[in-house]
Amino acid sequence: MKVKVKFYADLRDKYAPKCEDGILELRLKDHSQIEDVFDQLEIDNREIGFILLNEKKVQKSTSLSEGDFIQIFSFVTGG
Repeated sequence: MKVKVKFYADLRDKYAPKCEDGILELRLKDHSQIEDVFDQLEIDNREIGFILLNEKKVQKSTSLSEGDFIQIFSFVTGG
């Protein structure tokens, strides 16, 4: 199955540096979960603030379907 993953802020520079829009298209096995995306891309869980799947907040254990759109956000920091 194919899904799209969009990274925001500093995550875009780290995990999708060659994509101007920060979007990667990934091919996964059927019955995959968001955590499989994390494993494939070697994403460090400590960097992740929250995840949206088709614009709804979800957990890493959420199952994926063909054509899903995943948005991954880092923690917001500032001072």
